[in-house]
Amino acid sequence: MSTITESQQALDLEIAKLEQVLASLKRRRNALSAISQLPTELMHSIFYLSIRYPDEAHGRAWTRLSNLEDTRRSISHVSHDWRTIALEWPKLWSEIHIRNTPKAAYLDLVRERARGIPLSLVTHWNSAAVPAVRHIFQTEGARLKSVALLEPVSLLRDLLPELKACRNTIEFLDLDDPSRHALSPDDLTETDALCNFPKLRHPGKHLSSLSIRLRSPAWSCSFSVSRGRT
Repeated sequence: MSTITESQQALDLEIAKLEQVLASLKRRRNALSAISQLPTELMHSIFYLSIRYPDEAHGRAWTRLSNLEDTRRSISHVSHDWRTIALEWPKLWSEIHIRNTPKAAYLDLVRERARGIPLSLVTHWNSAAVPAVRHIFQTEGARLKSVALLEPVSLLRDLLPELKACRNTIEFLDLDDPSRHALSPDDLTETDALCNFPKLRHPGKHLSSLSIRLRSPAWSCSFSVSRGRT
């Protein structure tokens, strides 16, 4: 029995060596393809456009893909060269989309791949994602330049303390309750007011759907927005 086991182990080692040789040959072959000869900067542009799609119906030239994580995963699995370029390009990882319940370890990996560049955070309606959103606020508050929270009012209220803690870095802010009807009564309170976002330059299109007040030196005066949806 021991002889058979040793023979199997020896064959497994030989198979592993051959698989490594085969993988090396495939990489060398792929390196000769036309697309592998493209400049890295052009590959960056291709990757960037692959996580956007035309959104002319909403008055925007391009908008984010809702399945960003799947797209990045697909890009990094095309070939060894594509994976190397993707993993070494921080901008590809600078957008953090939280749809489900990603583990903190995965979020930390994305943050690490983004290196030191500013981050964008987008959440999609999911109460189970709140811990992940808080993790990003608490670990990367100083790098968050763009925040879009698409959550029910109850969750937005719950995240206000973390959001206010990042007010000195946020330049784009969008808040929306996808579940709320335009004729629903206003249930926000004075504690829901947002103020003193000194670097805010681009209020999101959904801010008009919430009675949240913003004050920023970017505008000449403070303003209030109504509940009606746009």
